[in-house]
Amino acid sequence: MNSNSSGQGLSINSVMDKVLGRLFPFLIVSSWCILVVSLVRARAIGIHPLLILHICFVIVVTVLYVRRRRLKSATIMWTLAGVFSGLMIASVATFGLLSPSIILPPMISALLLILGHRSAAFATIGIAMAFLVLMACLFISGVLASPIDPALYARSVSGWGLLIFAVGAASIAYAALFDIIPGAIRETDERFRVAFQSAGIGVSILNPEGKFLNANAALCAILGYTEDELKQKTFLDVTVPEDISSSLELQRMAFTTAAAPRALEKRYVHRDGHTVWVNVSTALVRTADGNPLYFITIINDITEAKEAEAQLRLLKHSIDVHFDGAYWHDTDFRFVYANDTGARALGMTKEELIGKPLSAVNPAATPEVLAHVWEVLREKRHFSSETVHRRKDGTEFPVEITTSIVEYNGKEFACGFARDITERKIAEETLRRSELQYRTLFERANDAIIIFRPSDEEILEANPVACEVYGHPKEEFVGMSLRSMTRDVDEGTSLIARLLDTGSIRDFPTVHIRKDGTPIHFLMNASVIDYQGGKAILSIGRDMTDREHAEQVRKKLEEQLYQTQKIESIGTLAAGIAHDFNNLLNIILGNASLMAQAGDLSEPGKRRAKAILYATERGGQLVRQLLTFARKAEVKRDTVKLNDVVRETARLLQETFPRTIDISLSLLPRLPCIHGDPTQVNQVIVNLAVNSRDAMPHGGQLVVSTDVVDGRVLREKFGAAIDSQYVVLSVADTGTGIDEATRLRMFDPFFTTKGAGKGTGLGLAVVHGIVTNHHGFIDVESSLRQGTRFIVYFPAGGVPGSEDVSAVTAEPLETRGTETILLAEDEDLARDLVAEVLREQGYTVIPCADGEEAIRSYEARQADIHLVISDIGLPRRDGEEVCRSVKRLNPAAPVLIVSGYLDPARRAALAEIGVTHVLQKPYQLTDLLVLARRTLDAARLHNRKLTTPPGAGFTGDDTPA
Repeated sequence: MNSNSSGQGLSINSVMDKVLGRLFPFLIVSSWCILVVSLVRARAIGIHPLLILHICFVIVVTVLYVRRRRLKSATIMWTLAGVFSGLMIASVATFGLLSPSIILPPMISALLLILGHRSAAFATIGIAMAFLVLMACLFISGVLASPIDPALYARSVSGWGLLIFAVGAASIAYAALFDIIPGAIRETDERFRVAFQSAGIGVSILNPEGKFLNANAALCAILGYTEDELKQKTFLDVTVPEDISSSLELQRMAFTTAAAPRALEKRYVHRDGHTVWVNVSTALVRTADGNPLYFITIINDITEAKEAEAQLRLLKHSIDVHFDGAYWHDTDFRFVYANDTGARALGMTKEELIGKPLSAVNPAATPEVLAHVWEVLREKRHFSSETVHRRKDGTEFPVEITTSIVEYNGKEFACGFARDITERKIAEETLRRSELQYRTLFERANDAIIIFRPSDEEILEANPVACEVYGHPKEEFVGMSLRSMTRDVDEGTSLIARLLDTGSIRDFPTVHIRKDGTPIHFLMNASVIDYQGGKAILSIGRDMTDREHAEQVRKKLEEQLYQTQKIESIGTLAAGIAHDFNNLLNIILGNASLMAQAGDLSEPGKRRAKAILYATERGGQLVRQLLTFARKAEVKRDTVKLNDVVRETARLLQETFPRTIDISLSLLPRLPCIHGDPTQVNQVIVNLAVNSRDAMPHGGQLVVSTDVVDGRVLREKFGAAIDSQYVVLSVADTGTGIDEATRLRMFDPFFTTKGAGKGTGLGLAVVHGIVTNHHGFIDVESSLRQGTRFIVYFPAGGVPGSEDVSAVTAEPLETRGTETILLAEDEDLARDLVAEVLREQGYTVIPCADGEEAIRSYEARQADIHLVISDIGLPRRDGEEVCRSVKRLNPAAPVLIVSGYLDPARRAALAEIGVTHVLQKPYQLTDLLVLARRTLDAARLHNRKLTTPPGAGFTGDDTPA
C-alpha cells in the first residue's frame, strides 16, 4: 500500500497526537531546567508551595517516562503538557525568571540541534516563545502580579521577545510541515500496511468500479490467486454467478446510502474451481467533498462453518425424521427436546411433550429407578434397557431405550433414543414358538439330524436319533468330525463344495460308519443354514441300512429269478432242439455202428467209423449237459456220501491234471449224507476243478474241502434256504481270480473267458443247474490275483457213514426174435435204419411215419402186433397219444418209447398208463435190440401168469432166453 492513498485518510487529531508524542520528552527537559533555576532563585525569596508541587510532579512523570511506561492516551498527555506549561509560567511569574526563561530555550534548542534532534529543537523554541508571549500579555494587562518591574519586563520583551517569537514560529511551522506531520504519516502508513498484510482474514481495497487495488495474503490464500493476479480482476470475476446480483445490490446500496459497513454472505470461486463461502463486510471511503474514493472489504472464509452448519442442519433433520424416538431430559428427567418420531409415537405434539416428566409416559419411571439410572449414566456414561411407554390415549407399547449422558453449557442432560420394538417382540415370540416347535421336531424326529460346520465338518448339534444311530453319546458326539465317520472322505468334501454352491442337495445316498465299525446307509437331505452367527450345514439322514439290506436281498432274488428265467428259457430251447438233434445223432450213431461191425471194412475205414462214433457220443454228452444245465434232465436221486465222491474224483484229477498243480483234501469226518445224483455231484466237482486248473496255467494249489453249516446262518445269505442243515463243498485255488464283470456272467451258458476252441462255456452253467436241481446254493469268493473259492451248499439228508446201495447188473439177453413190431418214427433215415436192423434180427416190422398212421395200423393188426416202438415227437398224433390209443385197445400191450428228449412230467404221465420202458436218443442199436427183447419177454411172462391156472408151474421152456 502506498503512503499517498493511506495518508489521505489521516485526521487532524491523529496528527496533533503524534506531534505531542514527539514534544512530550522536551517538555520534561524544559520543566527540569526551569525547576533548577527556580530552586536557585528560591534561596533569595524563600521556598514557595508552588515550587514544591513543581518538584514532585516533575519527578513522578520523569520516573514513569524513564521506566518506559509511556502514557498512550492522548488526553492524558495533553493534560500533562498543560500542567507543565502552567508550572513553568507560574515559576517564571513567581520567581522573576524572565531573563533565564528567555535564554534557556535557545540553549536547549542549540543542544538538541547538536545531538541531531532538529524537530525537538524547533519545538523547544516555539514553546518558549509561546510561554513568553503569554506571560507578557498577562503582566502587561495586570492580571498577574510579579516582583519584576513591568517597565523592565516590557523592555526585555521588546528586543529578545520579537526575535524569539519569529524564530519559534518558523521552527514550529518547519517541524510540523517537514518532520512531525510526515513522520507521523509514515508511521501510521507502516502500521496500516503491516496490519493489512498480517491480518488473519481477507482484506482488500477495490476502486469504485470493483477492481482489486490491493489484497492481503489471507485473501490470496482464500481465493488461490496471487495479489498481482487479483489486481487484474474485479470482484465479479471471482463471484459465483448465482451471487452476482446480490453483490451488485450491496454495491449499489453503498453508493446510495450512508457509508456504514454492510455485510453479505456470498460464494467465491476458487482458482481450482471449488466454491468458497465467505462473509463480506464492505465500507465505501469518500473524499472530503463526498465523492467515492475506494472500497475497503473484509472477507472472512466461512466455508467450514457453512459445511458444519449444513451438517448440523442435516443432523437435526436426521434426528427429527429418525425412525427412533429421540429425547433429551434434564436432571429431573423432564423432556427438554423430542424429535417428530418420538412425539408421534407417544401420540403428542412436541409442544405437549416438552416439560412433561418421564413418568408421564413411562409407568416404570419411579424416583428410585430414575436415581439409579443417573448413577449408571454418571458412572458408565450410557444406559440401555427395555421398558414400556404409554401413549396419550393410554395404550402401551414396548420400547428399547439407549441413553447417554451429555454435558452442554455446564449442565447435564440424558440424551436417549427409544425404538418401538412391538414387531420385534411379536417376531421374538413367533421365533420362540418356532424354536420350541423346531426343538420338539428336532428332538423327536425319526431321522438323524446333524448340524455341522462345513470347513472342518465339526458336529455342532445332533438329535437323539443321530446319537443312537451313530452309537455315540451326545456329549461325545458333539465336537467330533464327520470325516472320521465317512467311508469316502473325498466324496464328502465334493458334496459339501457342491452344497455350498447350490444351497441344498436332496435325496443323495451315502455311507457312514458307526462307532462299532459297521456301515450305516443313509439317504440324505442337506441345506446351508445360518447358525450361531456363521454358515452351517443341516443334514437330515434317513437310516436305510435295513432297507439297503432288503434291497440287496431283493436284487439278489431278482438276479436269481432272472437267472432262473434265463435258464428256463435256455432249457425250453434246449428241450426243443434236443429231440431233433438226438434224432440226427441217432441216425449217425446207428449207421456208424453198422459200418464198424462190417467185416469187409478196411482198417482206415474202421478208424473213421470209430471217430464218427466218438464224435456222436460227444454230441450226445453235450446235449445231456444242456439238459442238465436247464434242469430238464431226469435226476436219479439216491443217498450220496460226499466225502467218498470227493476222494474218488480227486484220484481221477491227480492222474489227469498237470503235476504243477498240488491237489489237497480237507474233509470233515462223519459228514452227513446228501440226497442227489452221484453222477451229477461228481460232475460238479470235476467242472469246478477244471475251472480252477485253467485259472492256474503256471501251477498252484487246489484245495477241496467239506463242512456243514446251520440253515439259519445260511438263510441270512440265501433267503430260500429252508433246510435245517447244509453240507458244504468248497473248491479253492490260488489262480488269477475273477473280476466283477466276469462274476456277473460266469454262470451264463456259453460264456467263457478262454480262447477259441478251449471251452464250451457250459462248465459253470452246468454246475449251477445241477446245484439248483438239488435244491442247493452256490457262492463264489474271488479277487484278482488272489485266487477263487467256490462254495456249494447241498441240503443234508441220510445217516452219517451209511453205505450206498449198488445196483445189480443183469446179464445181457438175446437180441433175436420172430415177433411183429410196429415202428413209429417220423425221421425216414432213422425209421429205415431201425427197421433194417430189426429185420436182420428176425423181426417183422410194420413202419409208420406219423402217429395217425401208427394208430390206424395198430387198430387194423392188433392181434399180430407184439411190441410197439414209438418216437415221442411224432407229427399229427404224438407218441403219447399213440401210447394211450394202444393201451386203450390193449392194456397189456408192451410199448417202448424212444425220444431225443422226454420231459420228466411226460415220463410220469406215460408211467401212469403203464408205459415204463424209455430209451434216450442217441442210442446204440444193440441197446435198442436188448431193450426190445426184454420188453417182449417181460410181456410174454406177464401174459402167461394171467392165463396159467393156480397151482400150475412153469416148465424150463418158459424161462426167458
